Amino acid sequence: MPVWWAQQNDCTTEMVGEIVAETAQAIRFRGHIPAVQRSHCARCGRELTHPVSLIVGIGPFCAEKLGIDRSQYESLPAEEVARLLGQITVDVWIPKSIAIIDGQVVPPATTGDSADDSNPFVPWNEDVPATIEPEPDEQDRPTLAERVERVFRHVMPARMTKYEPREPQIQGALVVAKGLDSSQHSCIEAGTGTGKSFMVLIPAIEHAFDTGRPVIVSTGTIALQEQYVHTDIPALRRILDRPFEAVLSKGKGNYLCKLRLDDELQQGSLLGEDSELIQWARVTETGDVADFPGVPDAQEWNRINVDETCPGRKCPYYHSCHYYEAKRRAQNAQVVICNHHLFFADLQIKAATGGYGGVLPKPAAVIFDEAHHVEAIARESLGRQATNFWVPSWLRNVRQLKLLIDPDDLQKVQQANDALFSAIAQAMEEDKQSVPHVPGVLLDELREALSAVCKAIDDQAETLAEEDQERARKLIEQAIRFRELVTAAIESESSTPNDNTVIWAERTQHRSGEYKITLHITPIDVSPILRQHLFSQVPTVLTSATIAVAGRFDHLRSRLGIDQALELIVDSPFNYRERCMLYVPRPGEVPDAAAGNPEYHERIAPLIEEILRLTDGRAFVLFTSYKGLQIVYDLIAHRLPWRVLKQGDAPRSQLVEEFKQDVHSVLFGTRTFWEGISIEGEALSCVIIDKLPFSVPTDPIAKAIAQAIEQQGRSPFFEISLPEAILAVKQGFGRLIRTSQDRGVVAILDTRIRTKPYGRAFLDSLPRARRVERLEDIAMFMGQGRGAA
Repeated sequence: MPVWWAQQNDCTTEMVGEIVAETAQAIRFRGHIPAVQRSHCARCGRELTHPVSLIVGIGPFCAEKLGIDRSQYESLPAEEVARLLGQITVDVWIPKSIAIIDGQVVPPATTGDSADDSNPFVPWNEDVPATIEPEPDEQDRPTLAERVERVFRHVMPARMTKYEPREPQIQGALVVAKGLDSSQHSCIEAGTGTGKSFMVLIPAIEHAFDTGRPVIVSTGTIALQEQYVHTDIPALRRILDRPFEAVLSKGKGNYLCKLRLDDELQQGSLLGEDSELIQWARVTETGDVADFPGVPDAQEWNRINVDETCPGRKCPYYHSCHYYEAKRRAQNAQVVICNHHLFFADLQIKAATGGYGGVLPKPAAVIFDEAHHVEAIARESLGRQATNFWVPSWLRNVRQLKLLIDPDDLQKVQQANDALFSAIAQAMEEDKQSVPHVPGVLLDELREALSAVCKAIDDQAETLAEEDQERARKLIEQAIRFRELVTAAIESESSTPNDNTVIWAERTQHRSGEYKITLHITPIDVSPILRQHLFSQVPTVLTSATIAVAGRFDHLRSRLGIDQALELIVDSPFNYRERCMLYVPRPGEVPDAAAGNPEYHERIAPLIEEILRLTDGRAFVLFTSYKGLQIVYDLIAHRLPWRVLKQGDAPRSQLVEEFKQDVHSVLFGTRTFWEGISIEGEALSCVIIDKLPFSVPTDPIAKAIAQAIEQQGRSPFFEISLPEAILAVKQGFGRLIRTSQDRGVVAILDTRIRTKPYGRAFLDSLPRARRVERLEDIAMFMGQGRGAA
């Protein structure tokens, strides 16, 4: 069953795969699609295996059957080919005019075939010449691990100049293959330079072909997502034997909604006909906002993008919808790339609907790269939120329905929303805290106003077109959920109303000065949810350069709910012993770094300056707090002979770019600079870490997690604070050596790494660099040839 047919008839790949699987045993030849379209057959969970199909295909025969010239056939658009092929009444046509002997295509006369050449086709259920070789026994097919190893040891060296097989990368890929093939989870820590993307992608692609379903690759950052899409996937397309499909999956809000666009234009909104956004919307082929030339105004885009009121199949634009077309492409791909936020938002939808809905297709496996972010992002995405910005958006969608609703009733909803959230903002003492007490009458007014508008929508819904009836239903459901969440957050007598929920409020300020207030209901422990809806359903791979603590994955597995997994730690191929030095001062040279020492940063500032002079600048100075950063910056920045960049003076991307351009510059940053930045070469020759980054449980989530662990008689420090601090130090350390030619010094100024019993866990988790305690050693290593001043 061709893929074009499935797409045109809104048929899922699973449905196609089931049909093909049921009929495949009766079909002598499965290779009825031209060789250039092998990927289409693979999407259905099948593979072109017969020599005739692999070598010749059926393009010429289709042209002859249709009665058109071959060159004309090959130049037709896909839609026209689909229409013409639909006229062929026999499902599958096998060419009689060719056969295979010793792997070579030969005419039938050579094999003694005396068939009538006036009809060069036979139906699939007719007998075929015995001279054509039978398909290989499925049992003779190499295992997934064997095929993966062949790619690394034979295919890649043959097709990539200067490529040499790397054993750590191959070891990791084989563990991934074994896990996927046996439906087991895999946890793999792969050091910098291992080549994690190829390590997971090559077995993932093979597994997708084996199962007929896509493999999802989820990343923690946009930067890594773009690396997969723009670098790694194109490279593999040039290397691998068979073509494969890979797509980048995005949330629905990234796509143009044709129905909402119509509404805006009919209502004569602020979006005029001459708007660049409107002009683009009329001609775009993808509807993806990323393809818009420039950055659209957020408020304008939010008027015409796909949102939660989407009527789905009932929309008149359903079959030409950009968003649903993207979903269909993902369904038929072998690899789907997304980020953790989208993955877990999609998981929440599927968990609430019994597996239906959402953006992502049902996968054969899920690979989490940058897996150290999974717990935090899952907790954020699996929670529920309500903001003061929700009501204006909801009212705008209500007005698009063009119902006869009293404008005063709509205004009352807006006014009640403003009054309630303004009171919350004014009562908040911190930016993250428990929901403050506000007068109950404000909540009552908002609930009553919402109920009045919902009743008016419900009363008039039957007068609407079918697609708008669906939108009206969804608007009422959204209002009910919003009302229930706000009520639960405000009326709860405790910030932790049950053993696994924390309720809290967050206040952020926009550049305009306007406050955004968000009410959160957040799960404390995500492991029960993930165990039920993810890890018990599909094999997963979790990989990162920083997920093991002291050589073990216990922390990761316990926090996520993974009972058993294949485990592997792959060391970086870089020679840290020769290329990297770890400096930790002797005890007593710096004060105690424990929290509460007001003199700590004043005392270490001269040491930081001295190290920077030994490395000739070229350094990241990483802090655990912005307060500490500012103290040291004020004390030494004006004395340094190089440019000193500071977090907050410009966007992160701009600071990083300026740092790269000025080789001797120094950059002061906090936790946002500890990871996700790769600077190769001498521009980054030193990383200084001011303190071990133990988190202080001050925000509501951290407090709730610590309390939950304490209530079970366990230690929050050893279960949460220590493992997370170790992983953070590994991230900071990892900024330095990015290629085999890089070299430099990591300086950790907190002597607790040497004096406390837990210090050994930090040291055991770091690469095996040469460890020193004298500044003279840094000077010699950096080639300055002088002692410390």
